Amino acid sequence: MYADHFKLREPPFSIAPNPHYLYMSSQHKEALAHLQFGVQQNGGFVLLTGEVGTGKTTLCKKLIEKLPKDIEVAFVLNPRITEIELLETICEEFGMKVTKNAKLKSLIDSLNEYLLKCHSLEKKTVLIIDEAQNLSRDLLEQLRLLTNLETNERKLLQIILLGQPELAEKIKEEDLRQFNQRITARYHLTELNESEAKEYIKHRLTVAGGQDKLFSKSAIKQIFRESKGIPRVINLLCDRSLLGGYGENKKIITKKMVKKSSQEVLGEKKLLRKPISTILSAALLVQACIIISLYSWKEIFFADKTSSDQYAEHLRDQSAKISESLRGHAESSIALHDLISLWGISFEDRQTNFCSLSEKIGLRCKELDLDLEQIFFINRPFVTLLDQQFFTVSRFENNYFQVFAGDKEYQLEISDFRELFQGKIKILWRMPPGYSEPLKLNDKGAAVDWLIFQLALLDNEEPPVEGNLLFSEVSVQKVKDFQKTLGINATGVVDPLTWIQLNSAGTTPIPKLSD
Repeated sequence: MYADHFKLREPPFSIAPNPHYLYMSSQHKEALAHLQFGVQQNGGFVLLTGEVGTGKTTLCKKLIEKLPKDIEVAFVLNPRITEIELLETICEEFGMKVTKNAKLKSLIDSLNEYLLKCHSLEKKTVLIIDEAQNLSRDLLEQLRLLTNLETNERKLLQIILLGQPELAEKIKEEDLRQFNQRITARYHLTELNESEAKEYIKHRLTVAGGQDKLFSKSAIKQIFRESKGIPRVINLLCDRSLLGGYGENKKIITKKMVKKSSQEVLGEKKLLRKPISTILSAALLVQACIIISLYSWKEIFFADKTSSDQYAEHLRDQSAKISESLRGHAESSIALHDLISLWGISFEDRQTNFCSLSEKIGLRCKELDLDLEQIFFINRPFVTLLDQQFFTVSRFENNYFQVFAGDKEYQLEISDFRELFQGKIKILWRMPPGYSEPLKLNDKGAAVDWLIFQLALLDNEEPPVEGNLLFSEVSVQKVKDFQKTLGINATGVVDPLTWIQLNSAGTTPIPKLSD
């Protein structure tokens, strides 16, 4: 309706998932690289989560556009179905003929036969399931069993799940731990920041053949404020604002128009007001707490005119008192089970070597001898020995370390931590798929592919879709340049420290010691 008025070829802010309009923010580029790389792997799950409207489906359609012809794709849009209906849908999406009233075993056998045929033709098969947060536990288990279809060389089916954040929470639960451990790559899409939201609006206007100045600066700021950076809500507000501008015969969208559109699209915002008595009560309570705290401080340190020498003696005794209150683990292996919980993972098996279990899901243990400055550089949670007991150090905030052992949690000021810390730590870091040793010139394999994807993203380049790439002189130089920016030894060899920092440079959600 308004396209001609604003000299646009078509309305640019449709909420339909059109990959032609996909705005590739830095996190969307990295998410696409995760999906592209996941498609190249042999079996397992790739998980892409994000809030409603952050672009998961559009991103996946972009992926399908870019896939080589030797990859067969089945795309399931509505997984709120039974196990048999899911298998029927998958078979139909792969172009298979489905017998009416077929049994579950028959469908699985037919699917296995189809996958083996694709394998013989050197074709990969990928199953993509959208709105995967709606999958029941039975369906998730059925999908896990599908990843057992394999030859002697490789798995036959790669599965990509797109879902809202509750999907990631669901698979952390104890009864789905086997499923969780089969996820080879995961990525979480967040909202756009203000700068990205501005570029997003500009991008869609440009694709539609219009000028990028149809919205005033204040209008764009208001759109970001109202939408909180969620692309789908940005689309709704922009589309309604352009319709309003057309109705008023205006050529530029103003902040006032956006506010009006927001009320129409999102509804009236009501300010929740608390009774003044509640506010006064809260204020009085805070004031009382401050007075009590000051009085307690005075009583402890200055009662009976405590001298500065006595106060200094008190500080010297603090470490001893703190260590007396700490209750940790007798063995580091138990603490490592605490550490992996920060990754949303748990192992029921407490007999098998912890690091062996971790490697099966792409995490590797590493022991390091570091000072605090180096620990902050690594920026990972870690296990360490404090007063002959093992603890997981999960966070550093406001000059305090957060440490825990099982259900016991403690806060240690940095000076107290330094007194107890002995310099040795154990960390977990995410290996690239297929990793066995540091990469060097002319290497090939899944780890090289993943490295080249990551380097392309760092250089703001389009990652390659194909696999089996060569770690060439060009790639070695890119690694050296990256290492130089970190101030580490620029050898061009991709060792664990380089992988750890590559993971940090990206936007993949990983546990960090500090923000």
